[in-house]
Amino acid sequence: MRGMRYSHLLKGFYIRPEVAFSAFSRDDSYSTNRDDIVGGAVLLNLGKQWVFDDAMGLDLFFGVGYGFDNWSITVDYPYYGDEPVYHYGWFNGTQEVPIAFTAGLRIGFLMK
Repeated sequence: MRGMRYSHLLKGFYIRPEVAFSAFSRDDSYSTNRDDIVGGAVLLNLGKQWVFDDAMGLDLFFGVGYGFDNWSITVDYPYYGDEPVYHYGWFNGTQEVPIAFTAGLRIGFLMK
């Protein structure tokens, strides 16, 4: 029909709440210790998604929220200080500023 445009159901802006959890171990570069780090975050993501030819999707998003972990609480090494930790999905701030950030670009194929 004249004046109408095709729009896919998945196309457009969105707001997505997210609850994330992370647990991992890493080797201490200053000694022979192994550090166990556990963290979580509550994030609010804003994004835009495009769909091309009902076959390919492109998603761009950014999120901010509250993040926490046991790293900045239990660290007792004087050379670490209060450093932020990347949790393989979001970036935590410090104990004094517990803001968490996430961002991403997803490219995928739509399946029917």
